[in-house]
Amino acid sequence: MRRPILVIMTVLATVLFAGAGKAANPDHVRRLMRTGSCLACDLTFVNLRGMDLRYANLQFADLQGSDLRGADLRGANLKGALISFQSFDNTSLVSDLEGADLRGANLENARLIGANLRNANLRNANLRLAHLSAKLTNANLRGAVLSGARLNGADLQSADLRYARLNACIGTHPSYRLQGADLTNANLRNATLANADISGADFSYLASAENLDLRGAITIATTPDLSTLQAQGAIIGNNSPVGVGGELPACSP
Repeated sequence: MRRPILVIMTVLATVLFAGAGKAANPDHVRRLMRTGSCLACDLTFVNLRGMDLRYANLQFADLQGSDLRGADLRGANLKGALISFQSFDNTSLVSDLEGADLRGANLENARLIGANLRNANLRNANLRLAHLSAKLTNANLRGAVLSGARLNGADLQSADLRYARLNACIGTHPSYRLQGADLTNANLRNATLANADISGADFSYLASAENLDLRGAITIATTPDLSTLQAQGAIIGNNSPVGVGGELPACSP
């Protein structure tokens, strides 16, 4: 993926004049702009707003504090990337991905704690084991894989999670049998989980389940307890329990 020299210099200028505190490695930014690949790179506090990063390889890159609003990250590989982090002294290193296009992106095990993903398009994205305690208002997560993801405290108001996989299976090997997605304390007001696989997901202590659409969602025998969610305002119907006695079903290939 080649980038015009003007684009490279514009991004580098943002890096070099970032001010006090940690800044990205300029050589790493050049590599990303020239090749579209930068594994385990230091890309902290880079202004990548609105940039074309389709299919970029950013595995294990450090993108803390970066501005990715409106960036096109379709098909990008962000496996293990450190995208945001709240330090112990409350210094904010949260990334901004509002409206970013992340369709089909690989965000497996990525850290997106506190990240702004409002209106982001994460359709069919791989978010297995991701730390996703983030702002996901109006996000498109349709068909996304969220097996084993940590969504505790996430803001999913009006998010679209139709056909998403929040189950406990991420492969065929027995060691892949994990708990389902952790949605404790999440805000699911007006969110859509119709036809999603939520078997084994933890919906404890939701901030809100008002108008949460769970019609057609797949569950196991006892988890989650749809009657409890219905009492909290969720909409259920045509649900398909799988497994027996609350046991997790076999992982599908």
